[in-house]
Amino acid sequence: RGGLHDRTVFFGLQAILKDALARPVTHADIDDAAAVFAAHGEPFNEAGWRDIVDRLGGHLPVRVRAVPEGSVVPTHQALMTIESTDPAAFWVPSYLETLLLRVWYPVTVATISWHARQTIAAFLQQTSDDPQGQ
Repeated sequence: RGGLHDRTVFFGLQAILKDALARPVTHADIDDAAAVFAAHGEPFNEAGWRDIVDRLGGHLPVRVRAVPEGSVVPTHQALMTIESTDPAAFWVPSYLETLLLRVWYPVTVATISWHARQTIAAFLQQTSDDPQGQ
């Protein structure tokens, strides 16, 4: 959203998607989630999740759009969006938003590293006889 730097390096989404969303949801997953939600007294759309398993084979009806990994993007720009592709499952993105926000850490590390490299390269250019060789 902004801060110390005027540009952000987008990195880490593919790993999160691969780790968390690479396999279809199963009825066993829903049983586990229902128990966790119940233990915390939170509502859980069990019928909706079971519909996704039964009707869609457990494949989540979502579209995630993102800038390419490694892109350097001006701050205040959207790096990714998520939307439902099924009107009956309009609620699914809200379950996934928190998961996708885990991208914050790798984006932060990549951004700080990229800016540090830019700073080092600028001073190397000023002080080295062979900045490309360094």
